Amino acid sequence: MKTPKIPILIYHALFDQDQNKEKYAIHKDAFEVQMRYIYENGIATLLLDDLREPPQNSNGKRGVVITFDDGNASDYTIATPLLKKYGLKAVFFVIVSRVGQKGYVNWDQLAKMQSDGMSIQSHSLTHPYLSEISPDALYLELHGSKEGIEKNLSASADVRFLAIPGGFFSTDVLRMAEEVGYCGVCTSVPGMIPLDKTGKTFNLWNRFTMTRVTSFSSFTAILHGSTGYVAFCEAEYFLKNIAKRLLGGKVYHAIWSQFFKNR
Repeated sequence: MKTPKIPILIYHALFDQDQNKEKYAIHKDAFEVQMRYIYENGIATLLLDDLREPPQNSNGKRGVVITFDDGNASDYTIATPLLKKYGLKAVFFVIVSRVGQKGYVNWDQLAKMQSDGMSIQSHSLTHPYLSEISPDALYLELHGSKEGIEKNLSASADVRFLAIPGGFFSTDVLRMAEEVGYCGVCTSVPGMIPLDKTGKTFNLWNRFTMTRVTSFSSFTAILHGSTGYVAFCEAEYFLKNIAKRLLGGKVYHAIWSQFFKNR
């Protein structure tokens, strides 16, 4: 039997106001339409441990991993209630230094989300571009965030996965992540994930970024692994990555943010 491939989706903030110009923010109604589609089409929502040890009954079944980056307040107020409404689950990558700050989730909310079946994982300590900092700073970002989550969410928290801030990583970043104790790292490189038991001790996973300009047809194309659309996403990322390397992280994201504000 052919090994099924599934996508990992990246979301950020959700909102319920009329306008939000943040490039990754998605209106809650659009998000609910997507979650309802997943539910109505019997697509299983998996967690990252399921990619390392796929369920025995997963062969031939469609699946998806839903992830949220940053730890925005809407993770608790909007995303989690909608996920629960449709019986879905997701992975929430939080920036530890921002937990409890205005606009972000707090530890009590994260604990409740965890008790509701959501997975709480690391998005670094302060959200720098990890490939652009010193080895000592990198260790602090990766170890400090893992330790902070596990300490504040008690023994029930098992931080095994990291989402790369801003999409900037290197072999040194991956090596440090494995040394610190992570079992897998999520990037923002688009691509489908084979759902099979690979026996790897450390995994590097691709993800598709969902933004406010992602159409519903694009969303369904990703869910169903459309070869043409996946190839388009990969080519688009390749060109963006060239720009990232030429301009540097801060300049690139400043230009990209301005582009979204004008759309």
